[in-house]
Amino acid sequence: MSRTCLGGCQCVAYSPDGALLFASGGGNGRVQVWDVRRRVCIHTWHDASGVRTTRIALSPDGRYVATGSDAGVVALYETAAVVAGGEPKALKEFMNVRTAITALAFNHSSELLAFASKYAKASMRVAHLATRRVYPNWPTSKTPLKYVQSFAFSPGSGYLSFGNDKGAALLYRLNHFEAA
Repeated sequence: MSRTCLGGCQCVAYSPDGALLFASGGGNGRVQVWDVRRRVCIHTWHDASGVRTTRIALSPDGRYVATGSDAGVVALYETAAVVAGGEPKALKEFMNVRTAITALAFNHSSELLAFASKYAKASMRVAHLATRRVYPNWPTSKTPLKYVQSFAFSPGSGYLSFGNDKGAALLYRLNHFEAA
């Protein structure tokens, strides 16, 4: 990896079964897919969402790969299309954040994709994958997110928690999910 990505490795993510490793580095927007067992790169593709891929996440069901870029764009791909070879086309590009994506995660059921940037105030969004739309009604201008440094879904996705630059941990209930 270090020989093919100038500037070293920027971000990595494993497939849910641990068989594949997705990695990106440097400023070239290239993402590599590695077969962990054989220790070989099986595919390299270009993430067209920005100059530099800053985050990669894979859905727990293995269906989706999401990338976040330095331009604030989050691209959603089908994992099968990425692994198949060639240059995969994004299913959807979310352009709701204007600064580099610093946090990116799917919920446990692969229904939601959350993304944030710590470089701009209240730059956090949640997308519904079935409709491929960002929730327009949350967060609102009154949600005290500040500069989101990190976030996590609870194991059953009943809660979503944020950590911000003020040292606060905010906890929100997602009523759609019964289990915490």
